[in-house]
Amino acid sequence: MIDGNTLLLLRGEPLADASWYKRAITNIGVTSSAEQSKFGGKSLKFDGNSVLLLDSFDFGSGDFTIDWWEYAETGAQTRFSSYYPSDYSYGGLMLGYSGKGTYWSTEVSHWDIMNQQMLFDLTPGEWVHWAFVRSETMVRTFRNGVKFASIAIPADTTVYTNPAVKMAIGGYRQTSMAPWKGYIDEFRISRVARWTRNFTPPDRQY
Repeated sequence: MIDGNTLLLLRGEPLADASWYKRAITNIGVTSSAEQSKFGGKSLKFDGNSVLLLDSFDFGSGDFTIDWWEYAETGAQTRFSSYYPSDYSYGGLMLGYSGKGTYWSTEVSHWDIMNQQMLFDLTPGEWVHWAFVRSETMVRTFRNGVKFASIAIPADTTVYTNPAVKMAIGGYRQTSMAPWKGYIDEFRISRVARWTRNFTPPDRQY
């Protein structure tokens, strides 16, 4: 279902925001591929040098969910991140660095909320659904609908945002991209906590 809480929805066909907000996307080398697909016959293919860029999201201190289907190739790395121009820039949110690590900062100087918290894993060669859910003072990740990890955070925690810094699907910093290699389908950002306990993953397109 697409509703007003869906801030972004990317499918493999076409490569455009299917949410009500129709957010602009800068595509650097990502293709709509029929080689692998969870739903709809195509998915977003990241070849290790490609990335999708979006304007920064202001998550504030409220609940949110980032969920997607992935088909990883060996060595796949960052799924979603703030996209800084320098190796010495910090702040924001980075999901799945080196396939597993999560970083979260409320400021620009260092990772003050999460620093390499292992909230994901990497399973190459099969479709896996992941959900990253912030609900009040808890962050949970779910793998195929089953809780994988959780961590407590302060109630007023925000995600550092800088309007000049893009968000990236498939990469990290411009100078050390830690790129995602594989396929992503049904990538969605929501401004609500979609799940706080185990659930059945979607069996069709949103």
